[in-house]
Amino acid sequence: MAHLNDGRTQEAQRLAQRLGELVEAGVAGSANFAVEGQLVLAEALFAQQAYAESEAIFLTVMAAPGEDSRAARALSRAGWCRYLTQDWAAAAEHFHGLKQ
Repeated sequence: MAHLNDGRTQEAQRLAQRLGELVEAGVAGSANFAVEGQLVLAEALFAQQAYAESEAIFLTVMAAPGEDSRAARALSRAGWCRYLTQDWAAAAEHFHGLKQ
């Protein structure tokens, strides 16, 4: 996350992808670690204006079991991905989901 805050989005993306690989291989962390890595990856892609990729990851995070605390943020960011690509209807659908 520090790399994102410093504007080093490509490095944040690289590290998040590596974390995901390590978690999948059973070398590092838990499922919670994997979700954190996915969030960093999605934010890095969002900052690089890779909105379709970013949205897909945000929606994966939103649907992850036990991730209620992150679901609203992920859905909001997915809405912004659609908004920034001028897909108003899909953006509205995501944002509407925040009210439920």
